[in-house]
Amino acid sequence: MSKKKHRNPEIKPAAAQAKPKNKEIRKPLKERFKDFFTQKRTFFFTEPLAALKQDEFKKTWANGQHPFYRFIFAILVISSFIFIPYLSFDFGITWDEFEDIGYFNEVLAYFTSFGEDKRCLDVEGTMQGHEVKTALIPHLVNYGPFVNLSSAFAYKFLSPFGLYETRHLVVSLFTCIGLMFTGLLAKRAGNWQTAVLAFLFILLTPTIFGHGMNNQKDIPFMAFYVVSLYYIIKFIEEMPDPTRGTWIKLGISMGILMSIRVGGLIVFAYLLLFSAILFLINVYKKNHSFNSSNIWLYIKKLFKPIALGYGVGVIFWPAALQAPFKHPFEALKNFEKFSLVHIYEIFEGKKYYMKDFPWYYEPKSMLITIPLFVLAGYALALILSSIDFKKIKLWHVLILLFATAFPVFYIIYKKSAVYSSWRHLLFVYPTIVVMAAIGWQRLIHKIKSGYLKWVTVIIIIALAGKTGAWMIKNHPYQYLYYNEIVGGVKGAYGNYETDYWCQSPRAAIEWLLENENLKNTKKRIFVASNNESHSMSYYAEKQTDSITIVWTRDFEWDEKYWDYAIFTTRTLSKVQLTNGYFPLKGTIHKITVDGVPIAIVVKRQNFDYYQAIKLKHENKLDTALILFKKATKYAPLNEGPYREMGYIKFIQNKFDEAVPLLKKSIELCPENYYSFTYLGYLYQQKKNTDSAEYYFKKAIEYKQNMSSAWDGLGTISLEKNDAYTAKKQLLRAAEYGGNNYFLYYNIGRVYEILSYPDSALIYYDYSTKLNPNFPYPYKSIGEILKRQGNPQADEFLNRARQMGLQ
Repeated sequence: MSKKKHRNPEIKPAAAQAKPKNKEIRKPLKERFKDFFTQKRTFFFTEPLAALKQDEFKKTWANGQHPFYRFIFAILVISSFIFIPYLSFDFGITWDEFEDIGYFNEVLAYFTSFGEDKRCLDVEGTMQGHEVKTALIPHLVNYGPFVNLSSAFAYKFLSPFGLYETRHLVVSLFTCIGLMFTGLLAKRAGNWQTAVLAFLFILLTPTIFGHGMNNQKDIPFMAFYVVSLYYIIKFIEEMPDPTRGTWIKLGISMGILMSIRVGGLIVFAYLLLFSAILFLINVYKKNHSFNSSNIWLYIKKLFKPIALGYGVGVIFWPAALQAPFKHPFEALKNFEKFSLVHIYEIFEGKKYYMKDFPWYYEPKSMLITIPLFVLAGYALALILSSIDFKKIKLWHVLILLFATAFPVFYIIYKKSAVYSSWRHLLFVYPTIVVMAAIGWQRLIHKIKSGYLKWVTVIIIIALAGKTGAWMIKNHPYQYLYYNEIVGGVKGAYGNYETDYWCQSPRAAIEWLLENENLKNTKKRIFVASNNESHSMSYYAEKQTDSITIVWTRDFEWDEKYWDYAIFTTRTLSKVQLTNGYFPLKGTIHKITVDGVPIAIVVKRQNFDYYQAIKLKHENKLDTALILFKKATKYAPLNEGPYREMGYIKFIQNKFDEAVPLLKKSIELCPENYYSFTYLGYLYQQKKNTDSAEYYFKKAIEYKQNMSSAWDGLGTISLEKNDAYTAKKQLLRAAEYGGNNYFLYYNIGRVYEILSYPDSALIYYDYSTKLNPNFPYPYKSIGEILKRQGNPQADEFLNRARQMGLQ
């Protein structure tokens, strides 16, 4: 069988290109499809099976040249398109899906109404009938809508399945595309044996497999990142005369990537960069001269895929259609300063704010969650490529290395807001896998001994098989995987996040309904949770309408009424996870991975804490203290009663009794930002400014948007006559939701001190609206107006005097 020649990425002089082309008579579309499938069937099935019968496989399996690898690859691809979508039905709902659904329904409405329905463009939030919180629209308009729009379209017009099941099915198809093109990229950089290894390696990567079922942002982006890389390399190989099919597929793949997330513009830069490097290489090799005609030739060839890609990227994106050459770049800029959410997660045993992770957060997250056989293969590729660089496709390897390293280093350099492990970098994983496959394939090829070749294969099978067995055992929680470097999930427990993508609540609510006989109850049952409430509601409503999900924030698990609770490890500290507090007393079921609990079902047995909170709100403080004390007997490792008792003692001015109680709550939960804040105010009242400042800063360390702590710091700075610092701190308090009259009065004071009377008037006025009986802002407004010669000054000054302020 003749081998297809590999085109060398070199360009010929422009003058040598003008060759007449014979026009072929194009067959009808039906015949072309038939020929296409016939060719693929012959290439992937008929020829490999015929070659296998000739008993060549035993001789050629090691160097990967046997056609049978094509057959294996085809079977793997076909199987993935069957079984991965099937398995997607086992996976739960993620954090982002609920809000995404509402917004992208509006995007679909924009297109189905031919642009008449403009709710998806309503960044001011002035329109009626929104399916999403209007506060989110200024953020969501920056997302390319391709995946969510595809899901919305499939659910409305095509799918017989439920809403989320349809979404997960669509995501799983993107996963299959990503797996297939990872293998094809590996083939381009190696051979069909490399392709098979790469496909198996990425399939047996638990992080990718788990995210591949329901991650509607990162997985599709990963898929079309590798598709784009594949066609970029193919395009460059075919220069100076890339085929129409190649540049069209390249343009479409780049456009879809951009329409998934605007960061997809990166592959446009790759195409320009790699083409420029190729041009200069050919100048160096004297394959052509550095002149305007050759430069113009390159520009013309590049223009087609870039123009097509940008057009595809914009056409599915309503916000970009309004300003095609402006909005995508504004969206890119907004993503670089993303601050919509305030995420805290455990890393190396400590809770970090998402913008405060150490620089190596992403690389280490990758190191401890990528299977060892991939890490080892990648190391082998680096070593063997440097030794045998003349025997490898060096151009391909360099592109793979760059496409992996550049995004990682860029994120580190820009100090981007990243969280939830390395899911924002999943898109670089296919290139890592391809390099790993090259590494193992080169090792097998380099070893001369047949016995050692088989030993190498056995090592790969053992490592991959161990990971595969783990994936089967812990289905559908594959994405929680940690490798042997940290001792698996058991070793990572308490030191790193586990169920950050909220997959365990589905199994928990389904277990609760089944085992507590709640499917047919007529009684209203309240189920509390610290996790994604829409997920539990969705799966509960499939079986009963008697369940009400009650969302509970950090430190508020027991404050609301509930009959049962589903709590996960999300938001807990290392101490709480390892000192016996979790699982809670009253736990009747645990969802475990590697033997450690990631979610629990609790049946409420004690209401002391709940009743005490009610009494506190009714200002029956002494009775509340009695019940809080009883709550410590029931659950001595719960920080809540100690914190609440400390707070009550603080507002009763019993500072010496409050301090040990608040410090006890911090001992039980070292990230207790409420207790740190209370201690800050306590020491502020005691005129111990240094201690107050310390505790306010500790509160902010564990909750960046803790408005009351910023308020406290600003007040201290104001007392120190540091108006500039006070301004920053007090405005942060207001930004994060601080809405008390004294805060806005202090902001007014700061602006008055800094000689901005008009700004001061605005904040003083707002303070009076929050508390019309607070005299100080009236006096300040009157004094400013008097200095300005405004006759209304006396009105405000008299109002202050009537309230007793002279």
